[in-house]
Amino acid sequence: MAVASLSCRMIATGQALRNTTPKLVDPVQLVARAESGDGYAQGLLSQGYRRGIWGFPKDPMNAARWATLSMDQGHPFGFYERALLDLAIDRETNAFARASGLAKEGLQGMRGLARTGDMFAQKYLADMLHLGIGSKPSQSEAALW
Repeated sequence: MAVASLSCRMIATGQALRNTTPKLVDPVQLVARAESGDGYAQGLLSQGYRRGIWGFPKDPMNAARWATLSMDQGHPFGFYERALLDLAIDRETNAFARASGLAKEGLQGMRGLARTGDMFAQKYLADMLHLGIGSKPSQSEAALW
């Protein structure tokens, strides 16, 4: 009975969620992996700098650097991140076409990675399909991911 009461109190205060939510990204390990040439980590690090998450400051220049390194290795995260950065920086009418072209290069790789169960790839793929970046917009396929 005491355990149930404690669990209810923890859930009511949100303490249970704070204590059990896994840390998805370790910034120190992410930087180490990215610096060692891991294209996956480079793409995620780009997202960290682009969005200002996981303890990284918003920094478009660093985001572009890491996205380009990831993209140069052919990693789909690099293509996706670079496309988003190009869209954010360049509001010209042809910017979407250029960004979509970049994302299209990484689309098949993103699909393959998403099929392995990678949650970041699944999220990125859903965004690409929802927004029509790199493919025709498909709300039904985006919803699957």
